[in-house]
Amino acid sequence: MNILRQYLDPVLHDRESGSSEILKRPQQALIEMAGDPSAANEKEWQRKALALTLQKLGHFAVVLHFVNALCASDAFDAGPEAWIRFIRNYQKRWSAAGSACLQSLQRIHELNAPLSVLLHSRSGALIDFFRALQPSLHSSWTLYQSVSHPAREGLSQGKILKEMGWEVKMIEDAVMGKMLTKCDMALCGCDVLTESTFVNKAGSMPLAAAAHLLKVPLYVLADARKLINVRQADDSLLDEVLTEYPRDDSELQVAPLSGVNYYFEHVPCHWVRSFIFPEKAYMPSELKELLSTVNFHPRFMELWKERGE
Repeated sequence: MNILRQYLDPVLHDRESGSSEILKRPQQALIEMAGDPSAANEKEWQRKALALTLQKLGHFAVVLHFVNALCASDAFDAGPEAWIRFIRNYQKRWSAAGSACLQSLQRIHELNAPLSVLLHSRSGALIDFFRALQPSLHSSWTLYQSVSHPAREGLSQGKILKEMGWEVKMIEDAVMGKMLTKCDMALCGCDVLTESTFVNKAGSMPLAAAAHLLKVPLYVLADARKLINVRQADDSLLDEVLTEYPRDDSELQVAPLSGVNYYFEHVPCHWVRSFIFPEKAYMPSELKELLSTVNFHPRFMELWKERGE
């Protein structure tokens, strides 16, 4: 399990990467373990590895989706080679999710025109989305990227987009509402999507509220890995995924005063114009039917109960 811990422990201190980027770390650890005879020969190493992954990263919906998919596959009871094939195929299937969202958004919003776009936080899907756009649009689009406090992960996304050739202007989170009056649309990712709310980095709620009030379309990039069916999941899982407790307030730099520091917040889905999935754009009213197909495999639920042992 040491290989896995070496990959998982740094994730707990990662304040910049999106959840889809973070998922690559346990996947790579499992590939290395499957290819390491000493690790693969350990009794029930697969169950132990997945239980540890859920213990450390069970608050990420994408991690739950990956583990659940593995539990539901024939590879679960097969040998190490089958695990490696499954993980590689899973990665290949989802690697183009962000760029595929481009086609879905193009069907409902004209993109081949000069646009001003507000971006919040950092998202692997958003970065892939902009990478897939035509370079000819670089000179006609202006991107207003929030700094995204307290971790300032928006700054790293802004630098990545700037290196791609986009015109990026950084803004303080507090002026997102003001800047929306100058924008044609706003884009952000999400970490969890339920029937009534989506979870994303702090600042997403005032952004969504302002967009709704000003009638500026807010599009949220997502995919099936972010879906959590609250009607089907048990209470302990929902508490892990949907409940956040205050974090270290040192990032707020308010000493000698104390602070309350949160990274995420729940945002009402009806404030969003559309949720942009790789296959299509969904209206908030369509989420209930979409979520009805999301269920956890019995093997997954067994591992969920074992994660703390």
